Amino acid sequence: MRTSNVKALAAVLEAVKTSTRQTSILSLTEEGLTVRCEEAAKTMHSMAFVSADAFGTYQVSDARVTIGLEHHNLVDALHVFAQSMVGELTIVYPSKDGEMLLELEEVVAGTAVSTYARIRTVVVSPFIDWMTYWEEPSTSFITSGDLLREVVDDLDNASGRVCITVLKSPAKVTFVAGNAGDLSIEIPVTTLLAHHFQQAYTENYYNFRHLKIGLGGLNSSRDTIQDVKSNVKIDKKGLLKVVHMLNLPAAQHLRMHVTHTNTNITIPGREGLACTLTYFLQPQET
Repeated sequence: MRTSNVKALAAVLEAVKTSTRQTSILSLTEEGLTVRCEEAAKTMHSMAFVSADAFGTYQVSDARVTIGLEHHNLVDALHVFAQSMVGELTIVYPSKDGEMLLELEEVVAGTAVSTYARIRTVVVSPFIDWMTYWEEPSTSFITSGDLLREVVDDLDNASGRVCITVLKSPAKVTFVAGNAGDLSIEIPVTTLLAHHFQQAYTENYYNFRHLKIGLGGLNSSRDTIQDVKSNVKIDKKGLLKVVHMLNLPAAQHLRMHVTHTNTNITIPGREGLACTLTYFLQPQET
């Protein structure tokens, strides 16, 4: 049996990575598991949240457990463990050396085999809450994640920045990459699941590398994560917020435990794990 839960979790954490090497903050609360990453220049913030209700059992005695990590180390370890076809993954923090310990136990040719990964924790300064900067009125629409992925694919030759324009009447959403031969992509209103345009017209510019992550961060995981619904919002000053809502596929024989003193999380095979990916992008000067 494939350990698809680990594969999906690795894909989610890969999706919130905004640069090659950066630190992340993991938080465990009664509500669920949250992983946050942020650009050093404070121009982009990303967050993955897995609800406690999505886990088989979820017990947290501490109000909050916060762990700082080198993000790529955790993602790389999960990708390695995701290659296993059977087994039980255990995550322990802190280990006797104060690290995060990942252990995969499996049976190979009748022999019990354990594989370990130790991830050193780091001190990370708390990230800001970007919603404190949010200003109404805002513009928003909900569509499928596949449609946003197609937009990113069509803009793939763009570089620098992309302009997003939203017209209230007649309703229209357009992506324009001026340095790619004035490439313009319009999202048909009929493909939107819902929309709410409070302003008559908005025009904002965003770094294309950031936009590619925020709109299509799951591009490399299309076989792992599907049926994504995406909510795109732009506030009064152009701050862009993208929320992807998804379910992670089940792994029928995978169990995952995270322990911290009296904190225990168990993830047995389920129909799927409810998850959201959230991105904030600062607009660029016009």
